[in-house]
Amino acid sequence: AFAGTESGSIFVYEKSASGRLCTSSWTVVPGAAVRVLEWGLNGRVLIAGGVDCGLSLFDFDDAGQRSLRRRCTIRAPGGEPLVPNAVQACELPGDGLRCLVGTTRGDLVRLDVRHGVEPDIVMAQRTAWHEVRAMARHTKRDSLFAIGASDGRLLFHDMQQRATVQTPTYTCQAPVKCLDWSLSGGFMACGLGSGQLELVKTEADWESSKPETALVLELSILLVTQVSSPPPAGGEPNCLNDVRFSPNEGGRWLSCGLRDGSIVIFELADVATSTTFSALLKHRVLSGHAASV
Repeated sequence: AFAGTESGSIFVYEKSASGRLCTSSWTVVPGAAVRVLEWGLNGRVLIAGGVDCGLSLFDFDDAGQRSLRRRCTIRAPGGEPLVPNAVQACELPGDGLRCLVGTTRGDLVRLDVRHGVEPDIVMAQRTAWHEVRAMARHTKRDSLFAIGASDGRLLFHDMQQRATVQTPTYTCQAPVKCLDWSLSGGFMACGLGSGQLELVKTEADWESSKPETALVLELSILLVTQVSSPPPAGGEPNCLNDVRFSPNEGGRWLSCGLRDGSIVIFELADVATSTTFSALLKHRVLSGHAASV
């Protein structure tokens, strides 16, 4: 497990018989908080974004040795530095990497990184939205990304088409903090700042549609449930910081990491045989020291 800190460092934790231990750490930029960590190239590249407006890409070899592949500053076309707030990545030919970066200003920036070549940074979309808070890549169509904003709106961007996917406007019940797509790609989980979990059906012809063709996507709400207890009067909500579908059993389990460090695990009945599910059942609650799952 990797954890970014307010001091600009990244800590590596490994599980042992005596518990999870910090085995190593390094500093990306001293004093510049690490806002986002994401893996690319099947776990061989770690992407770190910080409040210094920088994005750092670290390569890891089979022995776990780290090397800095590239570091660059994210800027708007006019030169204004942009703070990365969320990032997702897909592969380019020749061991290259294409990143979609969401910023605190509400921008979507596309970054192409290839060995021996200066990164190509282009503005994918400039919106009047609040900050981009969360991103998730579709499980069936690698070029499709869901984006959640602090005003609750959802946006979908296709990097193959280099365009926003046209969908009916959809706004969640509260600011979006985290996203994950089901294994079938038929619906997605939205963790909200209010402590709620919102499940959204995403209907499209996933099997027959090709990456080079424009996608038609329809959205509808499946359910909204309060995962954490409502806060006391004047108190901060126990927001959802992370949501993840299990990678096995058809994505039958959905884990929600909360601000207070607890993890709530739901079971989605009949999810393995459908693009939706018949019931959402609370399975168990774990106490932890982190909100990532």
